[in-house]
Amino acid sequence: MSLNEERTLSHWDMSEMKKLWRTSALAAARTANLPPLSQVEIWVSTFQRKGTILQDPGNALPTVKSLVDGLVKGKFLPEDSGKHVKLLAFLPPQHGRERVELLIKDVSVDSVAP
Repeated sequence: MSLNEERTLSHWDMSEMKKLWRTSALAAARTANLPPLSQVEIWVSTFQRKGTILQDPGNALPTVKSLVDGLVKGKFLPEDSGKHVKLLAFLPPQHGRERVELLIKDVSVDSVAP
């Protein structure tokens, strides 16, 4: 969901969309066997169907916020503050099957090799 789409939805519809994204992130994290992490960098890639004008990179913020909330709800992250999410980077959108991909990099102090 883009910022532009978010502005057009009713409060009820917006709530349902956020719930869907949180649930999707939780399911994807479980499927990927994501361990609990204390500090991460998150790289966001968005894909739009061919023939569309590509959105601005940050336009997916509402969707990504809900996805990260799903990771917190599933206890994959303690919370979504800057203490735990050290970087949230949006890569330029690409054409392809419509989706959002998160590359989550563990940057916890104890995960860094000496």
